[in-house]
Amino acid sequence: MAGRKSDPGKRSQILRAATDVFSTREFHTVPVDDVATAAGVGKGTLYLYFPTKEQLFYATIIETLDVLLSELARATEGRRGEEGLRAFTRCLVDFFWRRRALAVLMHRYEHKQREPEGEAWRQRRARMVN
Repeated sequence: MAGRKSDPGKRSQILRAATDVFSTREFHTVPVDDVATAAGVGKGTLYLYFPTKEQLFYATIIETLDVLLSELARATEGRRGEEGLRAFTRCLVDFFWRRRALAVLMHRYEHKQREPEGEAWRQRRARMVN
């Protein structure tokens, strides 16, 4: 963002709004204007953080997976075997139960991953099973 200082709070605000908007509609039907409005920012501000709609979309998925990985780590910390598996499963189901539309969205677009964001998506998915 040349000339302007990045604001992590603004970025998070945009990502939360984008997650909500992308979770309710097909990617191709979501205008960037709708995400900007939901985030309470101008379209120009949104583009300062995410130059394309695709980058915004992938950033929502990557951030969601980071939150999931963090929650899974906390849920399974110090647990092994069946107890660990139960904690992992309970956390995973609860996470996506609270984000049902997002789970559908991720499933719908996972096979359409583009680079370089697709690699970040695959890496996080692989971390869940390791």
